[in-house]
Amino acid sequence: MRRKVRNWAAFLLVLVLVFSMIPAAYAAGYSITVNAPTGNDLPYWVFEKAGVDSADVLNLTANEGHPLPASKVARVSLAVGKNKEDEASCGISINGMYYVQSVTLDHPDFFTGTVEIQVGKDAQWSEETWGSITPVESSNIIGRVQFKNGTFTGDVNITVSPMTAQQSEAAQKQNQRQVVPQGKYTVAQISEAIQGIMAQKRSALGLEDGDYLLSGDELTYAGSSATDWLPIGLSRCGVEDDYDAYLAALQTYVEQKYREPDKLDRVKATEWHRISLAVLACGGDPTHFGKDENGNDINLIADGVYDRGKTVDIGAQGLNGWLWGLITLDSMKYNIPAGSSYTRTEMIKKILSFQLPDDGFNLRFAQGSTADPDITAMAIQALAPYYRNSTFNVKDPVDKALDCLSKLQLDTGDFRSWGTRNSESVSQIIVSLCSIGVDPQNDSRFIKNGINLLDALFYYQQEDGGFAHSYESDPSNPSAVPGESDSIATDQALLALVAVWRQAQGMSILYDFRPGSVSAKILTPEESEVSFAGSYEFTEADQQQADALPKKLSTENDAEVTALLDKLKMSRDFEGYDTYMTKLTQAKSDIDALYAEIESINADIESQIVPMTEPGLGEKSTVDRLVKRYKALSDHDKELVENWDAVLAVKAQTDAAQRNLFLIIGGAVVVMVAATVVIRRRRESK
Repeated sequence: MRRKVRNWAAFLLVLVLVFSMIPAAYAAGYSITVNAPTGNDLPYWVFEKAGVDSADVLNLTANEGHPLPASKVARVSLAVGKNKEDEASCGISINGMYYVQSVTLDHPDFFTGTVEIQVGKDAQWSEETWGSITPVESSNIIGRVQFKNGTFTGDVNITVSPMTAQQSEAAQKQNQRQVVPQGKYTVAQISEAIQGIMAQKRSALGLEDGDYLLSGDELTYAGSSATDWLPIGLSRCGVEDDYDAYLAALQTYVEQKYREPDKLDRVKATEWHRISLAVLACGGDPTHFGKDENGNDINLIADGVYDRGKTVDIGAQGLNGWLWGLITLDSMKYNIPAGSSYTRTEMIKKILSFQLPDDGFNLRFAQGSTADPDITAMAIQALAPYYRNSTFNVKDPVDKALDCLSKLQLDTGDFRSWGTRNSESVSQIIVSLCSIGVDPQNDSRFIKNGINLLDALFYYQQEDGGFAHSYESDPSNPSAVPGESDSIATDQALLALVAVWRQAQGMSILYDFRPGSVSAKILTPEESEVSFAGSYEFTEADQQQADALPKKLSTENDAEVTALLDKLKMSRDFEGYDTYMTKLTQAKSDIDALYAEIESINADIESQIVPMTEPGLGEKSTVDRLVKRYKALSDHDKELVENWDAVLAVKAQTDAAQRNLFLIIGGAVVVMVAATVVIRRRRESK
């Protein structure tokens, strides 16, 4: 959901460390020169315990002390770290106080060899300020930490940039807030947090207690990612609000955009997906959502999902298009008509093709790509309905993606995405676990130092009830103020909390809008092996109903076949599962083909029959072919054929023309026979 922009030049603009010369690798014997401001009158904050934990930089394990010319500054420590994704981190501490925020440099070539930093005795190091350092025997240094396979090769000059007042305030908030493991959160506590989000939203919008949130600016920006997630979160936990007003604003927006050449967007199919989910949340139907400029129904599901390929490839924006297309398609288990751009199977296979060597997912499958926690979580959400369906074989890929996320989780319980610790990644992973029946509060894979995912999410909760994007400056999300409630982060936290709220009460998963759909309850280990819902079975009665389907199907059987097939897809495995899956899948395909045939007949009538003004014998073959196709339909399906009276009228005229021709031919034959008889008699009389 968060905007991800990998732009190195833009990233440099926001770095709080300005490197005047940083070679790619280093060799022993050179020095690190620190150019720092004198005095202590600039904004800074003090760590309770300086070092790895409170510096908030992954693998911050390398420090070196340096004297400064100013007498007021007794110690400068350079902190450098590199994590397993080859992301380097740097920070400067002066007298144990940070003048700058720690920064993650997202650049794989920044360090290519071993970097060894030594902590000298003159650095006034102590375990209380810097944590543990590997000791070095018989040396004037306290300890050292190094990167593998390399050495220093040149001098390094670093300029220390002081924190801004805003950065200082965010850093203080981060230092004051500690992740406190609580264990299991109750439904009441989660509900209280949801109410807190609503209070923060009302305050931000200038509304009074009790006012509808879906009003004012929320209606003005309906159809944008800034507002569409809110009605989804509100409706999925039963909050009363003015959904009709938001639905009307959405329709106005969609109809207006459909008058433009690119409609909702030239490239991003996710515009259709997000809006479709918002329409469903508000009680609308995205398959019939307003009219285009020609008066035709707007079908957001067709245009944005299964027929998106008729304009632009659904994956033009990367994996996101495929993921949210499948999530949207399964939000109501929409049927895909024959002849569409994509099938479900194709979409699932395409998503799986993006799985990276580290078992995670990213926006694009490129050489050197590594897992992004947000995209990996979204991939799990998209594949969740098929997780325990043997037909699609996604369980193993999803399990591997879960293990990948577990490895990406920090010791503080949260995650880094694009180099920044943030709340949205936590929210997405909570939703993903709930979507496959995993408890995000108790699963051991996602508990670090006793901290579970909800503990990590609440670390970002602010006093006003909202949620911060991060406590760090994020170059990929410059609009988010560190340590302050952020609208998008708060919306994502709402969705995560609602997913847990629904799971705890046995309701369907977050993006499954079907009435009476599969439960989202937490599975026991035994249930987890056999069933998505733990109690969903394709019963003997269901099997008998499937066996009783007529050999010759009609569209009248569509609802029955669809219901049976959907139930079978979510059921426990049983003897005969594959047989019924083949039977019902073929039945659904046959019915889809009937719909396509009826649509084709209607199109032919409109283009070939209606324009006829004086049909004659030459048009009879066209009419007869249509009649033959019509007669092949069941009585129920014949009712779906439009303008059949026009066909009958034309057929009457072509039949009359044929009869007239036969009469003429018959009359000519009679005359010829009579003439022959007369001539013969005359000859015989002579």
